[in-house]
Amino acid sequence: MDRNQAIGLTLMGVVLLGYMAFFSSPDQAAIETKTGKDSSITATAAKPATTDSSAKTATIATLDSAKATQLFGDWAAAAIGQEQTYTLINQDVKLTFSSKGAQLVEAELLKYRTWDQKPLILFTKGTRIANLSAYDGGTELFASQYYYVAQASSDQIVFRTTNGAGKALIQTYKLPKTGYLLDWSVRTEGLSLAKDLQLSWKQEALPLERDIKAQRITTTVNWHEPTEGYDNLGETNLGAEERAGTAASWISVKQKFFITALLAPKGLGKWSAKSYTNAEDTASIKRLTVAAEIPAKDASTPGGIAMQWYLGPNKYHDLKQINSVEDFDKNLYLGWPVINLVNRFVTVNVFNWLEHITSNYGIVIIVLVLMVRLLLLPLGYRSYISMAKMKVLKPELDEIKARVGDDMQAQQAEQMKLYQQVGINPLSGCIPLLLQMPVLFAMFNFFPNAIELRQQTLWWAQDLSTFDDYIHWQTAVPFLGHHLSIFNVLLMFSTLGITYFNNQNTNVNPQMKYIGYIMPVFLMFVLNDLPAGLNFYYLGSNVMSMAQQIIIRKFVNEEDLHRKLQENKTKNANKPKSKFAQRIEEAMKSSEEAKKKKK
Repeated sequence: MDRNQAIGLTLMGVVLLGYMAFFSSPDQAAIETKTGKDSSITATAAKPATTDSSAKTATIATLDSAKATQLFGDWAAAAIGQEQTYTLINQDVKLTFSSKGAQLVEAELLKYRTWDQKPLILFTKGTRIANLSAYDGGTELFASQYYYVAQASSDQIVFRTTNGAGKALIQTYKLPKTGYLLDWSVRTEGLSLAKDLQLSWKQEALPLERDIKAQRITTTVNWHEPTEGYDNLGETNLGAEERAGTAASWISVKQKFFITALLAPKGLGKWSAKSYTNAEDTASIKRLTVAAEIPAKDASTPGGIAMQWYLGPNKYHDLKQINSVEDFDKNLYLGWPVINLVNRFVTVNVFNWLEHITSNYGIVIIVLVLMVRLLLLPLGYRSYISMAKMKVLKPELDEIKARVGDDMQAQQAEQMKLYQQVGINPLSGCIPLLLQMPVLFAMFNFFPNAIELRQQTLWWAQDLSTFDDYIHWQTAVPFLGHHLSIFNVLLMFSTLGITYFNNQNTNVNPQMKYIGYIMPVFLMFVLNDLPAGLNFYYLGSNVMSMAQQIIIRKFVNEEDLHRKLQENKTKNANKPKSKFAQRIEEAMKSSEEAKKKKK
Protein backbone atom coordinates (compact mmCIF):
# COMPACT_ATOMS: atom_id res chain seq x y z
CA MET A 1 0.00 0.00 0.00
CA ASP A 2 1.60 3.28 -1.10
CA ARG A 3 1.16 6.71 0.46
CA ASN A 4 -1.94 7.52 -1.58
CA GLN A 5 -3.51 4.21 -0.66
CA ALA A 6 -2.78 4.79 3.02
CA ILE A 7 -4.41 8.21 2.83
CA GLY A 8 -7.37 6.76 0.93
CA LEU A 9 -7.90 4.02 3.48
CA THR A 10 -7.67 6.65 6.22
CA LEU A 11 -10.34 8.79 4.60
CA MET A 12 -12.48 5.73 4.06
CA GLY A 13 -12.20 4.94 7.75
CA VAL A 14 -13.34 8.43 8.71
CA VAL A 15 -16.30 8.39 6.32
CA LEU A 16 -17.37 4.92 7.39
CA LEU A 17 -16.81 5.42 11.11
CA GLY A 18 -20.48 5.74 11.90
CA TYR A 19 -21.35 2.76 9.71
CA MET A 20 -18.60 0.56 11.04
CA ALA A 21 -19.49 1.36 14.63
CA PHE A 22 -22.68 -0.60 13.97
CA PHE A 23 -21.15 -3.06 11.56
CA SER A 24 -19.53 -5.39 14.07
CA SER A 25 -18.43 -8.64 12.65
CA PRO A 26 -19.97 -11.99 12.48
CA ASP A 27 -19.92 -14.29 15.33
CA GLN A 28 -18.87 -17.61 16.54
CA ALA A 29 -20.57 -20.53 14.86
CA ALA A 30 -21.10 -22.88 12.01
CA ILE A 31 -18.51 -25.42 11.08
CA GLU A 32 -20.27 -27.93 8.98
CA THR A 33 -20.33 -31.12 11.02
CA LYS A 34 -21.24 -34.67 10.32
CA THR A 35 -24.44 -35.37 12.19
CA GLY A 36 -24.33 -39.10 12.08
CA LYS A 37 -27.97 -39.12 10.99
CA ASP A 38 -29.38 -41.33 8.28
CA SER A 39 -29.47 -39.41 5.01
CA SER A 40 -32.76 -41.02 3.98
CA ILE A 41 -35.94 -39.11 4.68
CA THR A 42 -38.31 -40.29 7.39
CA ALA A 43 -41.73 -39.06 8.35
CA THR A 44 -42.85 -40.31 11.75
CA ALA A 45 -45.28 -39.28 14.40
CA ALA A 46 -43.05 -37.81 17.06
CA LYS A 47 -42.59 -35.83 20.19
CA PRO A 48 -41.20 -32.30 19.84
CA ALA A 49 -37.81 -32.19 18.17
CA THR A 50 -35.95 -32.33 21.46
CA THR A 51 -37.37 -35.78 22.30
CA ASP A 52 -37.45 -39.24 20.79
CA SER A 53 -38.85 -39.03 17.26
CA SER A 54 -40.24 -42.56 17.30
CA ALA A 55 -43.15 -41.90 19.67
CA LYS A 56 -46.30 -39.77 19.59
CA THR A 57 -47.33 -37.14 22.05
CA ALA A 58 -50.87 -35.90 22.50
CA THR A 59 -52.36 -32.86 24.19
CA ILE A 60 -56.06 -32.87 24.99
CA ALA A 61 -57.70 -29.62 23.91
CA THR A 62 -59.30 -27.64 26.70
CA LEU A 63 -62.22 -26.46 24.53
CA ASP A 64 -65.58 -28.06 25.24
CA SER A 65 -68.08 -28.59 22.44
CA ALA A 66 -70.30 -25.67 23.43
CA LYS A 67 -67.42 -23.22 23.47
CA ALA A 68 -66.04 -24.65 20.24
CA THR A 69 -69.43 -24.26 18.54
CA GLN A 70 -69.61 -20.67 19.69
CA LEU A 71 -66.17 -19.88 18.29
CA PHE A 72 -65.94 -22.05 15.19
CA GLY A 73 -69.51 -22.82 14.13
CA ASP A 74 -69.75 -25.74 11.68
CA TRP A 75 -66.03 -26.40 12.19
CA ALA A 76 -66.34 -26.91 15.96
CA ALA A 77 -65.48 -30.61 15.75
CA ALA A 78 -62.21 -29.76 13.94
CA ALA A 79 -61.25 -27.41 16.77
CA ILE A 80 -61.29 -30.19 19.36
CA GLY A 81 -58.68 -32.91 19.24
CA GLN A 82 -55.27 -34.19 20.17
CA GLU A 83 -52.03 -32.56 19.08
CA GLN A 84 -49.45 -34.84 17.51
CA THR A 85 -46.04 -33.98 16.14
CA TYR A 86 -44.29 -35.37 13.06
CA THR A 87 -40.83 -35.00 11.59
CA LEU A 88 -39.33 -34.88 8.12
CA ILE A 89 -35.57 -35.38 7.93
CA ASN A 90 -33.04 -35.23 5.12
CA GLN A 91 -29.28 -34.88 5.26
CA ASP A 92 -29.49 -31.10 5.73
CA VAL A 93 -32.54 -30.32 7.89
CA LYS A 94 -34.83 -31.79 10.50
CA LEU A 95 -38.33 -30.31 10.47
CA THR A 96 -41.01 -30.81 13.10
CA PHE A 97 -44.73 -30.34 12.37
CA SER A 98 -47.80 -30.17 14.58
CA SER A 99 -51.20 -31.63 13.71
CA LYS A 100 -52.77 -28.54 15.26
CA GLY A 101 -52.91 -26.09 12.40
CA ALA A 102 -50.69 -28.35 10.25
CA GLN A 103 -47.89 -26.01 11.25
CA LEU A 104 -44.14 -26.19 10.91
CA VAL A 105 -43.07 -25.63 14.50
CA GLU A 106 -39.32 -26.28 14.54
CA ALA A 107 -36.44 -26.27 12.04
CA GLU A 108 -32.97 -27.62 12.82
CA LEU A 109 -30.04 -27.26 10.40
CA LEU A 110 -28.03 -30.45 10.79
CA LYS A 111 -24.75 -29.25 9.25
CA TYR A 112 -24.42 -26.16 11.42
CA ARG A 113 -24.01 -25.43 15.12
CA THR A 114 -24.60 -22.34 17.23
CA TRP A 115 -21.64 -20.33 18.49
CA ASP A 116 -21.59 -22.40 21.70
CA GLN A 117 -21.76 -25.69 19.76
CA LYS A 118 -25.41 -26.48 20.39
CA PRO A 119 -27.79 -27.75 17.67
CA LEU A 120 -28.66 -24.86 15.39
CA ILE A 121 -32.43 -24.42 15.55
CA LEU A 122 -33.83 -21.55 13.50
CA PHE A 123 -37.04 -21.42 15.51
CA THR A 124 -39.07 -23.42 17.99
CA LYS A 125 -42.77 -23.69 18.68
CA GLY A 126 -42.52 -20.89 21.21
CA THR A 127 -40.54 -18.52 18.98
CA ARG A 128 -42.54 -18.85 15.75
CA ILE A 129 -46.30 -18.57 15.48
CA ALA A 130 -47.97 -18.96 12.08
CA ASN A 131 -51.66 -18.32 11.40
CA LEU A 132 -53.49 -19.29 8.22
CA SER A 133 -57.13 -18.46 7.59
CA ALA A 134 -59.46 -19.07 4.64
CA TYR A 135 -62.97 -17.91 3.83
CA ASP A 136 -66.07 -19.93 3.01
CA GLY A 137 -68.35 -17.28 1.62
CA GLY A 138 -68.39 -14.64 4.34
CA THR A 139 -67.28 -17.04 7.08
CA GLU A 140 -63.66 -16.98 8.18
CA LEU A 141 -62.12 -20.38 8.78
CA PHE A 142 -59.26 -20.42 11.28
CA ALA A 143 -57.14 -23.06 9.60
CA SER A 144 -54.34 -22.76 12.16
CA GLN A 145 -56.71 -23.55 15.06
CA TYR A 146 -58.05 -26.82 13.68
CA TYR A 147 -56.69 -30.29 14.30
CA TYR A 148 -55.60 -32.21 11.21
CA VAL A 149 -55.30 -35.90 10.46
CA ALA A 150 -51.88 -36.69 9.01
CA GLN A 151 -50.84 -39.21 6.38
CA ALA A 152 -47.07 -39.52 6.48
CA SER A 153 -44.93 -41.19 3.81
CA SER A 154 -41.18 -41.39 3.31
CA ASP A 155 -40.87 -37.85 1.99
CA GLN A 156 -44.08 -35.97 2.74
CA ILE A 157 -46.87 -35.33 5.20
CA VAL A 158 -50.45 -34.64 4.10
CA PHE A 159 -52.56 -32.89 6.75
CA ARG A 160 -56.34 -32.90 6.31
CA THR A 161 -59.14 -31.41 8.40
CA THR A 162 -62.89 -31.38 7.65
CA ASN A 163 -66.15 -30.13 9.06
CA GLY A 164 -67.84 -33.49 8.39
CA ALA A 165 -70.13 -32.01 5.74
CA GLY A 166 -67.94 -32.34 2.66
CA LYS A 167 -65.74 -29.32 3.26
CA ALA A 168 -62.02 -29.78 3.89
CA LEU A 169 -58.67 -28.02 4.19
CA ILE A 170 -55.56 -29.91 3.08
CA GLN A 171 -51.94 -28.85 3.64
CA THR A 172 -49.12 -30.89 2.15
CA TYR A 173 -45.41 -30.70 2.99
CA LYS A 174 -42.78 -32.46 0.89
CA LEU A 175 -39.04 -32.51 1.62
CA PRO A 176 -36.48 -33.57 -1.03
CA LYS A 177 -33.59 -35.88 -0.13
CA THR A 178 -31.18 -32.93 0.03
CA GLY A 179 -31.35 -29.19 0.37
CA TYR A 180 -33.22 -26.59 2.36
CA LEU A 181 -36.38 -26.13 0.29
CA LEU A 182 -39.65 -27.46 1.67
CA ASP A 183 -42.58 -27.72 -0.76
CA TRP A 184 -45.88 -26.54 0.75
CA SER A 185 -49.30 -26.59 -0.85
CA VAL A 186 -52.72 -25.53 0.44
CA ARG A 187 -55.85 -27.08 -1.07
CA THR A 188 -59.57 -26.74 -0.30
CA GLU A 189 -62.57 -28.94 -0.99
CA GLY A 190 -66.16 -27.75 -1.09
CA LEU A 191 -65.42 -24.19 -0.03
CA SER A 192 -66.73 -21.05 -1.65
CA LEU A 193 -63.60 -18.92 -1.47
CA ALA A 194 -64.83 -15.34 -1.53
CA LYS A 195 -61.46 -13.88 -0.46
CA ASP A 196 -57.80 -14.69 -0.66
CA LEU A 197 -56.21 -16.74 2.11
CA GLN A 198 -54.52 -14.79 4.90
CA LEU A 199 -51.13 -15.85 6.28
CA SER A 200 -49.18 -14.24 9.10
CA TRP A 201 -46.15 -15.41 10.98
CA LYS A 202 -44.34 -13.93 13.92
CA GLN A 203 -40.78 -15.02 14.51
CA GLU A 204 -38.22 -14.17 17.14
CA ALA A 205 -34.67 -14.23 15.80
CA LEU A 206 -32.72 -16.42 18.20
CA PRO A 207 -29.12 -15.63 19.27
CA LEU A 208 -27.24 -18.05 17.05
CA GLU A 209 -24.00 -16.02 17.05
CA ARG A 210 -21.66 -14.91 19.81
CA ASP A 211 -21.78 -11.22 18.98
CA ILE A 212 -25.40 -10.26 19.61
CA LYS A 213 -24.90 -6.70 18.40
CA ALA A 214 -23.54 -7.84 15.06
CA GLN A 215 -26.39 -10.32 14.60
CA ARG A 216 -28.98 -7.74 15.60
CA ILE A 217 -27.93 -5.17 13.00
CA THR A 218 -27.98 -7.76 10.21
CA THR A 219 -31.40 -9.25 11.05
CA THR A 220 -34.34 -7.95 9.06
CA VAL A 221 -37.22 -8.75 6.71
CA ASN A 222 -36.41 -8.87 2.99
CA TRP A 223 -38.82 -9.12 0.07
CA HIS A 224 -39.12 -8.89 -3.69
CA GLU A 225 -41.89 -7.06 -5.51
CA PRO A 226 -42.55 -7.63 -9.24
CA THR A 227 -42.39 -3.91 -10.07
CA GLU A 228 -40.12 -2.47 -7.37
CA GLY A 229 -37.65 -5.34 -7.07
CA TYR A 230 -35.71 -6.23 -3.94
CA ASP A 231 -36.03 -4.21 -0.72
CA ASN A 232 -35.96 -4.65 3.04
CA LEU A 233 -36.57 -3.11 6.43
CA GLY A 234 -33.58 -1.21 7.77
CA GLU A 235 -31.13 -3.71 9.23
CA THR A 236 -29.46 -1.29 11.63
CA ASN A 237 -32.75 0.25 12.76
CA LEU A 238 -33.21 -0.92 16.33
CA GLY A 239 -36.55 0.81 16.78
CA ALA A 240 -39.94 -0.24 15.46
CA GLU A 241 -40.34 -0.20 11.68
CA GLU A 242 -43.12 -1.22 9.33
CA ARG A 243 -43.53 -1.46 5.56
CA ALA A 244 -46.30 -2.71 3.27
CA GLY A 245 -46.85 -3.49 -0.39
CA THR A 246 -49.40 -4.74 -2.88
CA ALA A 247 -47.56 -7.79 -4.26
CA ALA A 248 -44.49 -9.93 -3.60
CA SER A 249 -42.86 -13.06 -5.00
CA TRP A 250 -41.03 -13.90 -1.76
CA ILE A 251 -40.62 -12.62 1.79
CA SER A 252 -37.84 -13.67 4.14
CA VAL A 253 -36.85 -13.32 7.77
CA LYS A 254 -33.10 -12.95 7.35
CA GLN A 255 -30.62 -13.29 10.16
CA LYS A 256 -26.89 -12.74 9.67
CA PHE A 257 -26.15 -16.20 8.29
CA PHE A 258 -29.56 -17.95 8.09
CA ILE A 259 -32.94 -17.43 6.46
CA THR A 260 -36.59 -18.43 6.93
CA ALA A 261 -38.41 -17.48 3.73
CA LEU A 262 -41.74 -18.01 2.01
CA LEU A 263 -41.47 -18.35 -1.78
CA ALA A 264 -44.59 -17.91 -3.90
CA PRO A 265 -43.75 -18.34 -7.62
CA LYS A 266 -47.28 -17.28 -8.59
CA GLY A 267 -47.12 -14.29 -6.31
CA LEU A 268 -48.52 -13.03 -3.05
CA GLY A 269 -51.10 -10.26 -2.69
CA LYS A 270 -51.03 -7.42 -0.20
CA TRP A 271 -48.36 -7.85 2.44
CA SER A 272 -46.83 -6.09 5.42
CA ALA A 273 -43.64 -6.50 7.45
CA LYS A 274 -42.71 -5.25 10.91
CA SER A 275 -39.65 -5.39 13.11
CA TYR A 276 -39.13 -4.52 16.74
CA THR A 277 -36.05 -4.74 18.96
CA ASN A 278 -35.80 -4.95 22.71
CA ALA A 279 -32.16 -4.09 23.29
CA GLU A 280 -32.31 -5.40 26.86
CA ASP A 281 -33.50 -8.86 25.81
CA THR A 282 -30.48 -11.07 25.14
CA ALA A 283 -32.67 -14.13 24.48
CA SER A 284 -34.19 -12.53 21.37
CA ILE A 285 -32.34 -10.62 18.65
CA LYS A 286 -35.39 -9.06 16.98
CA ARG A 287 -39.11 -9.69 16.79
CA LEU A 288 -40.27 -9.85 13.18
CA THR A 289 -43.80 -10.10 11.81
CA VAL A 290 -44.92 -10.86 8.26
CA ALA A 291 -48.49 -10.88 6.91
CA ALA A 292 -49.52 -11.65 3.33
CA GLU A 293 -52.50 -12.51 1.18
CA ILE A 294 -52.25 -15.82 -0.71
CA PRO A 295 -54.30 -15.70 -3.94
CA ALA A 296 -57.04 -18.33 -3.67
CA LYS A 297 -57.65 -18.99 -7.37
CA ASP A 298 -55.74 -22.31 -7.37
CA ALA A 299 -56.92 -23.51 -3.97
CA SER A 300 -59.57 -25.87 -5.34
CA THR A 301 -57.35 -27.37 -8.08
CA PRO A 302 -55.78 -30.84 -7.61
CA GLY A 303 -52.36 -29.36 -6.91
CA GLY A 304 -53.67 -26.56 -4.71
CA ILE A 305 -51.69 -23.36 -4.09
CA ALA A 306 -48.05 -24.36 -4.54
CA MET A 307 -45.44 -22.53 -2.47
CA GLN A 308 -42.09 -23.25 -0.81
CA TRP A 309 -40.29 -22.54 2.43
CA TYR A 310 -36.54 -21.97 2.44
CA LEU A 311 -35.00 -22.87 5.79
CA GLY A 312 -31.26 -22.68 5.45
CA PRO A 313 -27.97 -20.78 5.28
CA ASN A 314 -27.57 -17.35 3.73
CA LYS A 315 -24.98 -18.75 1.34
CA TYR A 316 -24.61 -17.39 -2.17
CA HIS A 317 -24.48 -20.63 -4.14
CA ASP A 318 -27.39 -22.15 -2.20
CA LEU A 319 -29.49 -19.05 -2.82
CA LYS A 320 -28.46 -18.81 -6.47
CA GLN A 321 -29.73 -22.33 -7.19
CA ILE A 322 -33.27 -21.26 -6.31
CA ASN A 323 -34.72 -20.20 -9.65
CA SER A 324 -38.46 -20.46 -8.90
CA VAL A 325 -38.43 -16.77 -7.88
CA GLU A 326 -36.37 -13.76 -8.89
CA ASP A 327 -33.45 -12.16 -7.01
CA PHE A 328 -33.57 -14.53 -4.05
CA ASP A 329 -29.76 -14.43 -3.89
CA LYS A 330 -29.99 -10.75 -2.89
CA ASN A 331 -30.72 -11.94 0.63
CA LEU A 332 -26.93 -12.08 0.86
CA TYR A 333 -25.74 -8.48 1.06
CA LEU A 334 -22.51 -7.95 -0.87
CA GLY A 335 -22.29 -4.18 -1.09
CA TRP A 336 -23.47 -1.25 -3.16
CA PRO A 337 -24.28 -1.80 -6.87
CA VAL A 338 -20.74 -1.63 -8.34
CA ILE A 339 -19.21 -3.40 -5.33
CA ASN A 340 -21.99 -5.96 -5.53
CA LEU A 341 -21.06 -6.85 -9.11
CA VAL A 342 -17.39 -7.32 -8.20
CA ASN A 343 -18.33 -9.67 -5.37
CA ARG A 344 -21.00 -11.68 -7.19
CA PHE A 345 -19.11 -12.25 -10.41
CA VAL A 346 -15.52 -12.36 -9.15
CA THR A 347 -14.92 -12.63 -5.40
CA VAL A 348 -17.54 -15.28 -4.61
CA ASN A 349 -16.51 -17.53 -7.51
CA VAL A 350 -12.78 -17.20 -6.88
CA PHE A 351 -13.30 -17.88 -3.18
CA ASN A 352 -15.43 -20.94 -3.95
CA TRP A 353 -12.79 -22.24 -6.38
CA LEU A 354 -10.07 -21.84 -3.75
CA GLU A 355 -12.26 -23.70 -1.23
CA HIS A 356 -12.16 -26.74 -3.50
CA ILE A 357 -8.37 -26.65 -3.55
CA THR A 358 -7.76 -26.42 0.20
CA SER A 359 -9.82 -26.57 3.38
CA ASN A 360 -7.40 -24.23 5.19
CA TYR A 361 -9.07 -20.82 5.07
CA GLY A 362 -5.87 -19.05 6.08
CA ILE A 363 -4.31 -20.34 2.85
CA VAL A 364 -7.46 -19.41 0.93
CA ILE A 365 -7.21 -15.81 2.14
CA ILE A 366 -3.47 -15.60 1.44
CA VAL A 367 -3.93 -16.90 -2.10
CA LEU A 368 -6.80 -14.45 -2.60
CA VAL A 369 -4.49 -11.63 -1.46
CA LEU A 370 -1.81 -12.70 -3.94
CA MET A 371 -4.31 -12.85 -6.79
CA VAL A 372 -5.75 -9.41 -6.01
CA ARG A 373 -2.32 -7.79 -5.61
CA LEU A 374 -1.12 -9.28 -8.91
CA LEU A 375 -4.29 -8.01 -10.57
CA LEU A 376 -3.65 -4.52 -9.18
CA LEU A 377 0.10 -4.59 -9.91
CA PRO A 378 -0.12 -2.30 -13.00
CA LEU A 379 -2.00 0.29 -10.94
CA GLY A 380 0.50 -0.01 -8.10
CA TYR A 381 3.36 0.46 -10.56
CA ARG A 382 1.82 3.63 -12.00
CA SER A 383 1.20 4.98 -8.52
CA TYR A 384 4.81 4.34 -7.50
CA ILE A 385 6.12 6.04 -10.67
CA SER A 386 3.96 9.06 -9.88
CA MET A 387 5.44 9.30 -6.38
CA ALA A 388 8.96 8.84 -7.74
CA LYS A 389 8.46 11.72 -10.17
CA MET A 390 7.35 13.99 -7.36
CA LYS A 391 10.35 12.95 -5.32
CA VAL A 392 12.93 13.78 -8.03
CA LEU A 393 11.25 17.16 -8.60
CA LYS A 394 11.70 18.17 -4.97
CA PRO A 395 14.68 20.51 -5.69
CA GLU A 396 12.64 22.45 -8.30
CA LEU A 397 9.62 22.62 -5.97
CA ASP A 398 11.80 23.89 -3.13
CA GLU A 399 13.31 26.53 -5.46
CA ILE A 400 9.81 27.75 -6.42
CA LYS A 401 8.82 28.03 -2.77
CA ALA A 402 11.97 29.99 -1.94
CA ARG A 403 11.50 32.29 -4.93
CA VAL A 404 7.82 33.22 -4.50
CA GLY A 405 7.72 33.07 -0.70
CA ASP A 406 4.34 32.69 1.02
CA ASP A 407 2.25 33.79 -1.96
CA MET A 408 0.22 30.57 -2.28
CA GLN A 409 -1.45 31.60 -5.52
CA ALA A 410 1.86 32.32 -7.22
CA GLN A 411 3.39 29.19 -5.71
CA GLN A 412 0.59 26.96 -7.01
CA ALA A 413 0.68 28.62 -10.42
CA GLU A 414 4.43 28.01 -10.73
CA GLN A 415 4.03 24.40 -9.61
CA MET A 416 1.32 23.80 -12.21
CA LYS A 417 3.56 25.33 -14.85
CA LEU A 418 6.40 23.02 -13.84
CA TYR A 419 4.13 19.96 -13.87
CA GLN A 420 2.97 20.80 -17.39
CA GLN A 421 6.51 21.31 -18.65
CA VAL A 422 7.84 18.01 -17.27
CA GLY A 423 4.70 16.11 -18.29
CA ILE A 424 3.20 15.25 -14.89
CA ASN A 425 -0.52 15.06 -14.28
CA PRO A 426 -1.17 16.12 -10.65
CA LEU A 427 -4.02 13.60 -10.47
CA SER A 428 -1.98 10.68 -11.78
CA GLY A 429 -1.34 9.44 -8.25
CA CYS A 430 -5.05 9.54 -7.35
CA ILE A 431 -6.43 7.71 -10.38
CA PRO A 432 -4.77 4.33 -9.60
CA LEU A 433 -6.07 4.62 -6.03
CA LEU A 434 -9.63 5.31 -7.20
CA LEU A 435 -9.51 2.33 -9.56
CA GLN A 436 -8.49 0.09 -6.65
CA MET A 437 -11.30 1.26 -4.37
CA PRO A 438 -13.97 -1.14 -5.75
CA VAL A 439 -11.77 -4.09 -4.83
CA LEU A 440 -11.05 -2.64 -1.38
CA PHE A 441 -14.76 -2.12 -0.67
CA ALA A 442 -15.66 -5.49 -2.20
CA MET A 443 -13.54 -7.31 0.36
CA PHE A 444 -14.92 -5.06 3.11
CA ASN A 445 -18.44 -6.29 2.26
CA PHE A 446 -17.60 -9.89 1.38
CA PHE A 447 -15.76 -11.13 4.47
CA PRO A 448 -18.29 -10.07 7.15
CA ASN A 449 -21.10 -11.87 5.26
CA ALA A 450 -19.24 -15.02 4.19
CA ILE A 451 -20.78 -17.95 6.06
CA GLU A 452 -17.89 -20.06 4.75
CA LEU A 453 -15.65 -18.45 7.41
CA ARG A 454 -18.04 -19.26 10.25
CA GLN A 455 -16.21 -21.24 12.96
CA GLN A 456 -13.10 -21.63 10.80
CA THR A 457 -9.95 -21.26 12.90
CA LEU A 458 -6.61 -19.67 12.13
CA TRP A 459 -3.82 -19.57 14.72
CA TRP A 460 -5.23 -17.81 17.79
CA ALA A 461 -8.49 -16.83 16.06
CA GLN A 462 -11.19 -19.38 16.85
CA ASP A 463 -13.66 -17.98 14.32
CA LEU A 464 -12.67 -16.02 11.23
CA SER A 465 -16.21 -14.69 10.83
CA THR A 466 -15.94 -12.60 13.99
CA PHE A 467 -13.28 -10.68 15.90
CA ASP A 468 -10.44 -12.62 17.50
CA ASP A 469 -10.51 -12.00 21.25
CA TYR A 470 -7.49 -13.91 22.45
CA ILE A 471 -6.73 -10.78 24.51
CA HIS A 472 -9.83 -9.94 26.52
CA TRP A 473 -10.90 -8.52 29.89
CA GLN A 474 -14.01 -8.08 32.00
CA THR A 475 -14.44 -4.30 32.29
CA ALA A 476 -15.40 -2.49 29.08
CA VAL A 477 -12.79 -0.06 27.77
CA PRO A 478 -14.03 2.95 25.76
CA PHE A 479 -13.82 2.37 21.97
CA LEU A 480 -12.38 -1.13 22.47
CA GLY A 481 -14.99 -2.93 24.52
CA HIS A 482 -13.93 -6.17 26.17
CA HIS A 483 -11.19 -7.35 23.82
CA LEU A 484 -8.26 -6.42 21.61
CA SER A 485 -8.02 -8.07 18.21
CA ILE A 486 -4.48 -9.27 17.54
CA PHE A 487 -4.96 -9.26 13.77
CA ASN A 488 -6.21 -5.69 14.07
CA VAL A 489 -3.10 -4.66 16.03
CA LEU A 490 -0.84 -6.33 13.45
CA LEU A 491 -2.75 -4.51 10.71
CA MET A 492 -2.10 -1.19 12.47
CA PHE A 493 1.65 -1.86 12.74
CA SER A 494 1.85 -2.98 9.10
CA THR A 495 0.11 0.25 8.00
CA LEU A 496 2.51 2.31 10.11
CA GLY A 497 5.40 0.41 8.53
CA ILE A 498 4.17 1.16 5.01
CA THR A 499 3.65 4.81 5.92
CA TYR A 500 7.22 5.04 7.22
CA PHE A 501 8.54 3.27 4.11
CA ASN A 502 6.69 5.68 1.81
CA ASN A 503 7.78 8.75 3.76
CA GLN A 504 11.39 7.73 3.27
CA ASN A 505 10.95 7.40 -0.46
CA THR A 506 8.58 10.20 -1.38
CA ASN A 507 8.26 13.94 -1.04
CA VAL A 508 5.59 14.26 1.65
CA ASN A 509 4.13 17.37 3.23
CA PRO A 510 5.14 17.39 6.94
CA GLN A 511 1.49 17.72 8.01
CA MET A 512 0.57 14.67 5.93
CA LYS A 513 3.30 12.72 7.69
CA TYR A 514 1.58 13.22 11.02
CA ILE A 515 -1.79 12.20 9.57
CA GLY A 516 -0.20 9.12 8.05
CA TYR A 517 1.00 8.00 11.48
CA ILE A 518 -2.05 9.03 13.50
CA MET A 519 -4.79 7.56 11.36
CA PRO A 520 -3.69 3.87 11.53
CA VAL A 521 -3.81 4.14 15.33
CA PHE A 522 -7.25 5.75 15.11
CA LEU A 523 -8.48 3.04 12.74
CA MET A 524 -7.31 0.34 15.14
CA PHE A 525 -10.16 1.32 17.46
CA VAL A 526 -12.63 1.37 14.57
CA LEU A 527 -11.60 -2.01 13.13
CA ASN A 528 -11.35 -3.85 16.44
CA ASP A 529 -14.81 -5.46 16.08
CA LEU A 530 -14.44 -6.48 12.45
CA PRO A 531 -14.01 -10.16 11.48
CA ALA A 532 -10.61 -11.71 11.99
CA GLY A 533 -10.75 -12.93 8.38
CA LEU A 534 -11.13 -9.37 7.07
CA ASN A 535 -8.32 -7.98 9.21
CA PHE A 536 -6.11 -10.90 8.19
CA TYR A 537 -6.84 -10.15 4.53
CA TYR A 538 -5.90 -6.47 4.93
CA LEU A 539 -2.78 -7.47 6.88
CA GLY A 540 -1.71 -9.80 4.07
CA SER A 541 -2.51 -7.12 1.51
CA ASN A 542 -0.25 -4.64 3.35
CA VAL A 543 2.65 -7.10 3.46
CA MET A 544 2.22 -7.95 -0.21
CA SER A 545 1.97 -4.26 -1.15
CA MET A 546 5.24 -3.45 0.60
CA ALA A 547 6.93 -6.37 -1.13
CA GLN A 548 5.64 -5.10 -4.48
CA GLN A 549 7.02 -1.62 -3.86
CA ILE A 550 10.44 -2.99 -2.88
CA ILE A 551 10.55 -5.02 -6.10
CA ILE A 552 9.32 -2.12 -8.26
CA ARG A 553 11.90 0.16 -6.68
CA LYS A 554 14.65 -2.19 -7.93
CA PHE A 555 13.53 -1.56 -11.51
CA VAL A 556 13.09 2.22 -11.30
CA ASN A 557 16.20 4.37 -11.80
CA GLU A 558 15.48 7.77 -10.31
CA GLU A 559 18.39 9.42 -12.15
CA ASP A 560 17.02 8.25 -15.50
CA LEU A 561 13.56 9.39 -14.45
CA HIS A 562 14.85 12.85 -13.49
CA ARG A 563 16.78 13.15 -16.76
CA LYS A 564 13.65 12.32 -18.75
CA LEU A 565 11.64 14.94 -16.85
CA GLN A 566 14.30 17.55 -17.61
CA GLU A 567 14.19 16.62 -21.29
CA ASN A 568 10.43 17.10 -21.22
CA LYS A 569 10.92 20.46 -19.53
CA THR A 570 13.23 21.67 -22.29
CA LYS A 571 10.96 20.33 -25.02
CA ASN A 572 7.79 21.88 -23.54
CA ALA A 573 9.30 25.20 -22.44
CA ASN A 574 7.26 27.24 -24.94
CA LYS A 575 4.26 24.96 -25.05
CA PRO A 576 0.96 26.77 -24.31
CA LYS A 577 -0.96 25.80 -21.23
CA SER A 578 -3.43 22.99 -21.61
CA LYS A 579 -7.12 23.62 -21.05
CA PHE A 580 -6.96 21.51 -17.91
CA ALA A 581 -4.07 23.58 -16.52
CA GLN A 582 -5.91 26.78 -17.39
CA ARG A 583 -9.02 25.63 -15.53
CA ILE A 584 -6.94 24.66 -12.49
CA GLU A 585 -5.18 28.03 -12.53
CA GLU A 586 -8.47 29.92 -12.85
CA ALA A 587 -9.95 27.93 -9.98
CA MET A 588 -6.95 28.76 -7.79
CA LYS A 589 -7.20 32.46 -8.66
CA SER A 590 -10.91 32.51 -7.84
CA SER A 591 -10.25 30.79 -4.54
CA GLU A 592 -7.47 33.23 -3.64
CA GLU A 593 -9.59 36.27 -4.58
CA ALA A 594 -12.45 34.94 -2.44
CA LYS A 595 -10.10 34.63 0.53
CA LYS A 596 -8.87 38.22 0.05
CA LYS A 597 -12.43 39.56 -0.11
CA LYS A 598 -13.32 37.63 3.04
CA LYS A 599 -10.34 39.17 4.85
